[in-house]
Amino acid sequence: MMIFRVPKDVIDDVWPIVKYHIEAACRLEWAELSADDIEVLCKCSDAWALVIMQGGAAAMVLKGDAIHIQALGGDRLPSGWEDSLHAWLVNAGKETGKHKATLEGRPGWARKLKRLGWVVTEPNCLEVELWPVVAATNQKEQQPTLAQMSGGHSRAT
Repeated sequence: MMIFRVPKDVIDDVWPIVKYHIEAACRLEWAELSADDIEVLCKCSDAWALVIMQGGAAAMVLKGDAIHIQALGGDRLPSGWEDSLHAWLVNAGKETGKHKATLEGRPGWARKLKRLGWVVTEPNCLEVELWPVVAATNQKEQQPTLAQMSGGHSRAT
């Protein structure tokens, strides 16, 4: 399954297609942002990215030493979607110098992502190490933001 980071200049074009998925994730009682907030942040901040995949979408932000998935939603996600998302996050983590990923979401995501090393850190929050911390701490140069990543897509093998 292909996963794509949406370039900022086309977010307006794809937003009507993915808004449903982001809104569903933002309806959870602990969600801090609305779908409208996320749309603006993805268009205006280099730290934010909108990512689309077959049957779903995610909004991510660089936060400390992690790529944080603020909203993840989807229906009819194909088998293996979690492997594709994990592979995309590993690539994004290496490009941005972030060694882990975090996710705020419903308990069902924990069941789907557990076999990939994701652990529950607090209610409705998950975390996974993307690549060794030693390699991440040796990165001295300025790392690109999510918006500056090359390629922007990944296919899990």
